[in-house]
Amino acid sequence: MTMTSRPFSALLTAALLVAAAFAAPVPAFAQEGGTPTPPVQPPAPTKDAAAAQYLKETKAAASKMADQDAKTAIKKLVEIWKDKEIAEDTKKPVPDLLEHFGRGDKTLVAIEAIDALAELGTAGAPPALRILDKALGAKDPSVDIYGSCLRSLKKIADTKKTTISTLEDLLKHNKEDVVGKAADAISGYKDAPGKLRKDLLEEVIKGTEGTCAQAKDPKNAGQVRKWNIIQTSVMNAINALSGQKFKDVQEARKWFNEHKKDKSWDS
Repeated sequence: MTMTSRPFSALLTAALLVAAAFAAPVPAFAQEGGTPTPPVQPPAPTKDAAAAQYLKETKAAASKMADQDAKTAIKKLVEIWKDKEIAEDTKKPVPDLLEHFGRGDKTLVAIEAIDALAELGTAGAPPALRILDKALGAKDPSVDIYGSCLRSLKKIADTKKTTISTLEDLLKHNKEDVVGKAADAISGYKDAPGKLRKDLLEEVIKGTEGTCAQAKDPKNAGQVRKWNIIQTSVMNAINALSGQKFKDVQEARKWFNEHKKDKSWDS
């Protein structure tokens, strides 16, 4: 050789050493002949995360759900609402989702959703009122829908002014059935504060005493018919609010006039 160089074998050895230096390290368990450990699994999603994902998916699919799937979703929504381990912020979409089902054109699904609103406490009142307003504004109001709304409002017994005003206004409605169901909803306020019970009692008496009195004359066929429809609900409301037992509205009026200044209404 006329040029100075390392033998080929030396070059090969050097190349192999460089390659080995860049090779991936062999796991310790493999070097030691141990059994490979399984890969670490990601942690399971928290209840909050799972609920949030479910609510997101339900919102996206709500309009396309089959009846049974919608009913299943409604039950799940109530479960999420009642779960104390799920944050309040996570639950916020629940009333709106139930309202969506309650405003739909599938009556059986709508009824189930409206009934479910009663399980939300006072948070269920605004959606129930909006569905009620839509139902009563229809050309041919559905008794199943507005009846379900008033049934839920009875259970909720929300004391906010909007709810109370709506129920009081419905005592003057032109449909006897609506009046009766509104009175029945008002009977749900038997445990409300005394001042509210007193105000509601006065409104029920004022709104129905004329019908009750006129219905005693068989010649007043329209009033007789109306009283027959609303009588049970009206008297149940009057008795529930007063804590008394009256035979008719006139007897309730007499008692109320004598006791409306009682201190017991202040409780």
